[in-house]
Amino acid sequence: MNISEKIIEDYELKVAPFYKSAPRLAQVQMSLDIADFLFNSNRRVMFVEAPVGTGKTLGVLIPSYLYAQLNGKKITYATATKNLQRQIFDDDIPDMRKMGIFQKSNVILAMGKDNYACINNVYGHKNEFKSRARYDEIRKAVLTSDTGLRSDLDKKVEDNIENKEWDLIKITSGQMPCHNEKCPGHSYRALFKKPKPPFLTITNHNQLIQSQLNEADPDFKGGIVSVFPGIIVIDEAHLFDESYLGTVQKQLSLNRLIWISNNALRGNNPVDIRNEVREIKAYFKEIKNNKKYGLNSRHDLKNIKPVLSKIQSKLQQKEKINVENGKLNIDMPYDIQYDATQYDEVLDFLHNILDEKKNISWLAVNDPEAFYYVPKEFYKKLTESINYLARDNKIIFLSGTLTSTDDPRKEIKNEWGIEDFVYKPYKSPFNAQTQTYLYIPQENFDEPRNKRQHAKKIIKNIVNPICKKASGGMLILCNSLELEGYIKKDINPKELNRKVLVQGEESNEQLTREFKKYIDSILIGSGSFKSGFSVPGKALQSVIISALPFPVQTDPFIRLKVKEFAKKYHLKDDFKISFQLMLKDLEQSMGRLIRSPEDYGIIAIADSRLYSKPYGLRIIAWLKHKKYKILNNLEGLSKFMRTAPQSIKQDENNTDQKYSRDKLEIPIIEESQKFTEKEEQEIIEKSSDSIKEYEKKARAWQRKYNSSHPQLKMRFKGLKDVTTLKELIKVLGDAAYKIHEDSDDFLTYVLGKDYQKGSYEPDYDLVRNTAGEVKISHLKK
Repeated sequence: MNISEKIIEDYELKVAPFYKSAPRLAQVQMSLDIADFLFNSNRRVMFVEAPVGTGKTLGVLIPSYLYAQLNGKKITYATATKNLQRQIFDDDIPDMRKMGIFQKSNVILAMGKDNYACINNVYGHKNEFKSRARYDEIRKAVLTSDTGLRSDLDKKVEDNIENKEWDLIKITSGQMPCHNEKCPGHSYRALFKKPKPPFLTITNHNQLIQSQLNEADPDFKGGIVSVFPGIIVIDEAHLFDESYLGTVQKQLSLNRLIWISNNALRGNNPVDIRNEVREIKAYFKEIKNNKKYGLNSRHDLKNIKPVLSKIQSKLQQKEKINVENGKLNIDMPYDIQYDATQYDEVLDFLHNILDEKKNISWLAVNDPEAFYYVPKEFYKKLTESINYLARDNKIIFLSGTLTSTDDPRKEIKNEWGIEDFVYKPYKSPFNAQTQTYLYIPQENFDEPRNKRQHAKKIIKNIVNPICKKASGGMLILCNSLELEGYIKKDINPKELNRKVLVQGEESNEQLTREFKKYIDSILIGSGSFKSGFSVPGKALQSVIISALPFPVQTDPFIRLKVKEFAKKYHLKDDFKISFQLMLKDLEQSMGRLIRSPEDYGIIAIADSRLYSKPYGLRIIAWLKHKKYKILNNLEGLSKFMRTAPQSIKQDENNTDQKYSRDKLEIPIIEESQKFTEKEEQEIIEKSSDSIKEYEKKARAWQRKYNSSHPQLKMRFKGLKDVTTLKELIKVLGDAAYKIHEDSDDFLTYVLGKDYQKGSYEPDYDLVRNTAGEVKISHLKK
């Protein structure tokens, strides 16, 4: 098989007709480059920087599917956001199946526990639903669901499941599997890794990272999802370090500290830390009341560390150590003696949170209210995890905003710590001037820190006039929860005659669905909607960016990040790093508007500092380099919205991104070492005599097995209709799987060299019905 030719033909003969448009040049080139990396390169890591509209998901899945198919590999695809996970599972994979590109049925959507329903939780909260009829409706929806996912259940009930209802039925973080065979949530989650990985696992960064950490730890039995599938795709890679932070950070909740305070008063050696705990609670409350919290909610511990130090000293005094008969006795109250491990963990946490040489620490006022710390060698640990994954995988990092300097390879090396990698950048397939009206007002927006006044100005000078000129949906991206609250309070849905959606009032998935449904609605959101949020067409025609997204300098983790990168760049000026981070964030935010070649609309940046600050000229130059035309008024917006569709059509034939095979750099990719199409056909066309011999061997084993296992007999459903080796593998493999036999071992026993391990995969329905647990191989007995 000519791999490059196969990929090009897929785009020309399958993808293009499906979308009724010519192939995207950058997307086809991206697929060819990834195929070259997978089939030809000795390097284990690839970074792909492809702007919005390239079609990254399809661009990476087409070559990855080919490579996995031909080499007996699997794919783990990790994203940072739920929106992108759902898009891949609900839209991209079904579309690829319709195109005839993706044939495998074994695709799993691996999300966090609280995204799935448990039938036992439904039964247990029967009396807490608003009516018996509603309980019956939700119970029936759960029992008939294949996945237990909230989005699946929403399709089965008349009104979408409310947050309060979901809290009653979801699997909670500490909940063990219920082992109810009718529970869709726990049954589906059992498929994530065992008995063997699905062909494609669509997961999130955190589950992938935690799985890798578990695999590397000898005390753990394994990860949540497969970390050695052969191919790992990490999409939204610009958020990977934040995801890594969220996974590896250690946490001590305020509630747990209160529990320790109450228990420390008991026993023979009571210790009173109630005053210190009250002081800490007051500090948390002060931060909340002053609204001094943003999207990340990380705050320095400088003012509270002396209090934590006092708590540590008092709790250490609580431990009365005596040595009697060679034994260590610790005087602790009964509750703490019952779970001494938790008590030790608190002291260990306090030691680490106060150790400024080794760790950075902070507090968060969001849910849960807690203290956190991570080692200062955070980025070294992240690099170690990537190298661990790269031992037995090819890893592909995808993002539209990996770099912001003139030396992208150096930037990746410095920020990711990877020495040997493939890097491929691609041009945007869109015309910024034809498709985007970029509005940056020269006045009125010089003080974005005054959130109350800034919100009023955004609504009066940007939101209201744009709503009159652009009839499509609007996304308002806020840089703080405080600003989000003020905009929500001041905006007038009745005056604008538009539905207003606000992040936090419903799940992000539900907000996205409603935003797409009501195509003139306004969505007020924050960080979650800067990435992985894809709404093409009229449903999103304006994006309002509340201010230049500079990283919060008081955030302890941001300080660590800036210092670390500055050291690697040999820079004394930390602002240069903050500026780079801001540009990447800004590009992500702007990228929400144009999602397809037909899209057009307005981006407004409510920040006049571009004209008044020294760094403003650099931002303007950067925007011009991206081919944007900057406008400082809205006078031409109405005309732009009228004429943009025609301008886009005229521009289609003039762009240098118009597809042509002559513009492609086509790599020479040798045929796979597993089965070429010719070899596979030869195997399929084995003579009927050979197949009959294999049938006899299988029947002989079946008789022996059934005589010793009368309770779980093996049955070969459809064996009499088998005419090819491929069909025989399917029948024998299914029969073995149903009795919890290792299908690969059984097929190897029967077929010998005519079977290659990994070629058989159970259908999803079969896996679902058997709970996916192949426990042991009877052949080994």
